Amino acid sequence: MTGPTPDGFYDLTSEADNFQITPGLLNGLPQGLRGLDGNDTVVGSSEADIVNGNQGNDSLTGSTGDDFLRGGRDIDFVFGDEGNDLVNGNKGNDYVVGGVGNDTVRGGQDQDILLGEAGNDILIGDFGVDGLVGGSEADLFVLRTDAIDPTAGDFLLDFQQAQGDIIGLTGGLTEANLVLQERSVALSDVTNSFPVETIIASLPPGIAASLANTQLTPETIATGFAGLTGVILDPNGDGQVSGTSIVIAATGQELGFAINTTPAEVAGSFAPVSDAQLAVG
Repeated sequence: MTGPTPDGFYDLTSEADNFQITPGLLNGLPQGLRGLDGNDTVVGSSEADIVNGNQGNDSLTGSTGDDFLRGGRDIDFVFGDEGNDLVNGNKGNDYVVGGVGNDTVRGGQDQDILLGEAGNDILIGDFGVDGLVGGSEADLFVLRTDAIDPTAGDFLLDFQQAQGDIIGLTGGLTEANLVLQERSVALSDVTNSFPVETIIASLPPGIAASLANTQLTPETIATGFAGLTGVILDPNGDGQVSGTSIVIAATGQELGFAINTTPAEVAGSFAPVSDAQLAVG
């Protein structure tokens, strides 16, 4: 049974719910709307909505308004749409999109794909090896020092210094602590880091069914990714992805890999990110 709870939520059912938030529905409910079990589809109102998908493979769309959307567990599609939104995949392999506006886009745990789209966005992969796409305008790609994978950092998939993009550093790191190395990796090294099931689930049904019935290769995954984001991972078509590896000099650990860039196109583009900024969302 849906409705308000004493602790400030508006709960959906434990089934797979398809729910449209109407203006005013969440007034006086500071915790916002909460999905329970089930694969829920929730569309926000014209107001600033708070939505937590909770368990299940959920699809959350903010609509207009400055929304706070959190996917919860499992494989989620989280889309801020219009407004200056805070969107977070939370747990599971998620596809998280800011939409139009100046959004904060977070992956949470596991392997996620983050897309800022239009606006000056902040992208934080958090934990796991994530793919970050800023989209148009000047974006901030945050590389967390405390979320380093021992073998690989996040992939910055459309970093453009000329567009005003910045790479944010945490834990007191500065550019002086880094080494920028030009290198190439196999296309499979990039696509293997993607949550493939998330890419497929986020595509239109006909395309998703077609991909699901094929033998997935790095090339087909890259094609699906290009359809989602517009980013071509391997513009030369040779199965190699070149770019700039961002490495902590003292430890040799990789913070991130900015594809299709040279070190000269990355140098001078770093800025500190405070703990307070990192705590948002």
